[in-house]
Amino acid sequence: MKRIIFLIAVCALFSSACGEEIRYVVIEKDAPFLNDDIDSGATTDPGTTTDPGTTTDPGTTTDPGTTTDPGTTTDPGTTTDLGTTTDPGTTTDPGTTTDPGTESILPFELDLTDIPAGQHVRSDGTIVEMHAFKLFTHNVSIEQFSNCIDEGPCLVSHSQYASPGCNTVLSLYGANMPMNCVKYEGAVTFCEWVGGHLPTEDEWEYAALHDGIAERDVLYPWGNEPPEVCVHANFMESEHPEHHCGTYGELYDFPVDKNYYEFSPISMIGMYELGKTPTGLYQMSGNLAELVSPIFKTAEETIEHCPVYILKGGSFQTQPDYLKIRNRQEWMECGYMSSVSHKTIGFRCVVDN
Repeated sequence: MKRIIFLIAVCALFSSACGEEIRYVVIEKDAPFLNDDIDSGATTDPGTTTDPGTTTDPGTTTDPGTTTDPGTTTDPGTTTDLGTTTDPGTTTDPGTTTDPGTESILPFELDLTDIPAGQHVRSDGTIVEMHAFKLFTHNVSIEQFSNCIDEGPCLVSHSQYASPGCNTVLSLYGANMPMNCVKYEGAVTFCEWVGGHLPTEDEWEYAALHDGIAERDVLYPWGNEPPEVCVHANFMESEHPEHHCGTYGELYDFPVDKNYYEFSPISMIGMYELGKTPTGLYQMSGNLAELVSPIFKTAEETIEHCPVYILKGGSFQTQPDYLKIRNRQEWMECGYMSSVSHKTIGFRCVVDN
């Protein structure tokens, strides 16, 4: 009897040392105390069947200092510390898990050409300081623009798909054809979607003139050599208007008695190796004329109330003079979607470093 009293006294003093395994059973059954079940004065006579020193020693199974010690099992600083499990700075920090600047959302890999910082000399002799940037190596393709429609902000209305000669998302020519017939708003939207912008005229000319070290004083993207059709670029020869370039850059004759303006001899991206710039930009001249930004005149600035856009590089319908880097075409929006010539227009994007 003395030994039992002694053990009870020890457990009372050092309660944390008694009943570790039973503590978890009590917690799982959501019963913080079992005092009603172990009343030693009634059915659970501690001297007979439930001797507290043997089977239901309250110092062993239901010591409240062990099973419900708030400092052990329900310490809010341990199991429900908001600073640990739900700290917004740890698990839901938008700068870590959902930062759009970290994980690209584009469904395709961008093919970009680095253009170093430097000086650009405009046609009028003005010198402009240029920052470094990246330019699309090729024109925006059918596949890329169709992805912008499927997964991004581009709209079908940004392009006139039903027009003859348009390379649409349903084109039979394939995904590597350059996208044409895109409205100015559609080009701007696409470039913003990929994290860039439509190039300015200065950026476009600077990129076409640059050799990777400095700006060159040349006429064409490839240099000063006169353009040869289907070799340097896809364009219309003055002496041989029947000569045209095919999808893969091959030369063939188009019958002069056919309606040329319903015909669209556009070449795939990546053609004309001899016509690319020293930095590796393809088809900066010919094939498709390219939209640049900003617009040349707003609708309010013209008598016709139609915005006027700037086109660079010339197309498969233009004469050799329009292939010159410093040349430009001005395009009025009122005639843009009503004229069949919109099929001659494409674009590429600038992405800042």
